[in-house]
Amino acid sequence: MGFFARPNIDNIQFKQLTGTTLTLSGTTQIATSGGLELIDVATSTYIPIKISGASEQDVLKYVGGELILGQPTSGGTSTGVYDGLSPSTICVGGMPVGTTLTGETITCLLQDILVPTLSPTLTAQYNTMTLSPITTIFEVGCQIVFGVTGAYNAGVVNPVYCGGPSTRTGLPNTYNYIDFNGSICNTGCTSCSSSLSFASRTVSFGTNSASLNVSYDCGESPLCSNGSSWVACKLPAGNATTTTKYITGLYPWFWGTSATAPDVSTSGCTQCLITGYTCKCCASSSSNIIVDDFVASSEYLWFAIPSGSTKTAWQGANNVSNNGIIPGGLFPAPTIFGIESPESCWGTVTPVSYEIYVSSYATDISYAMTFS
Repeated sequence: MGFFARPNIDNIQFKQLTGTTLTLSGTTQIATSGGLELIDVATSTYIPIKISGASEQDVLKYVGGELILGQPTSGGTSTGVYDGLSPSTICVGGMPVGTTLTGETITCLLQDILVPTLSPTLTAQYNTMTLSPITTIFEVGCQIVFGVTGAYNAGVVNPVYCGGPSTRTGLPNTYNYIDFNGSICNTGCTSCSSSLSFASRTVSFGTNSASLNVSYDCGESPLCSNGSSWVACKLPAGNATTTTKYITGLYPWFWGTSATAPDVSTSGCTQCLITGYTCKCCASSSSNIIVDDFVASSEYLWFAIPSGSTKTAWQGANNVSNNGIIPGGLFPAPTIFGIESPESCWGTVTPVSYEIYVSSYATDISYAMTFS
């Protein structure tokens, strides 16, 4: 029998000279995962190749010191599998002109097109204030107790991404009221509404104002669609924009009828006429005033307005041709006297100047009249 030797291939028995070529004409199989290693010429270290579960379009990737066969996650000619964010957040219509493409991976490019980062819409915080009574015009000198309700809205984050905050600020902590006379009332409250009553106030002539602003705690940073924190839009603790309510104090105007010619020759007689008014109108008399219905039968007509808004014409509601000028046939020029409030609201120390208009004769009337 002939002698057959099968030597082991190892570095002890065999070596390949530097610069020579070894040609393997058959099939060489590496039976152990990682049994084939390639040298990294930059670091002179050997990198093993490991293959497990090969599938179509796999490529070698350097992961954790090894060359691993798997699906591509970056650029190249392989189609790969998209592993970026999902689902899409827009209807794909193209990438904006001017977008930088150089250096972007295929996955990043697709993600920029299909799933761009979206920011929520932010609505600012605000407060509101309501008064009771809700009337805005009052007679000068009357005493009013106002109920006031403040409400706070912390603003809105919409839509809410990734479990982020739904409001712009934290809870309110103080409701800061300023009364009609300038008194300050600060009420600690973490509720979205607060109610109280102002002290009784005497309405003064002209515009009277009350206001509210709400102090609130710091808010959280809104989140974008990719879960990133929109730090620039985090609101610190502060005060909402002041809300102001106005009421107006006016001297009323009066009207009435009289079976006898009213005497307006003296302040005393004029005051008696005003005190016996048919109607008191707590409204501005600076422009047109309207008497709803005189309803007079052989009676004198009269009206009185605060001085400064002299009336020069009248118009009957029954017929467009029923009109005249003042002074004229129906109404002469007014007389002017200081008047006190019939209900002692104003003018008890210094009477307020009024213009009193009295018809020149008694007449029959049952319709409205406008004085302008």
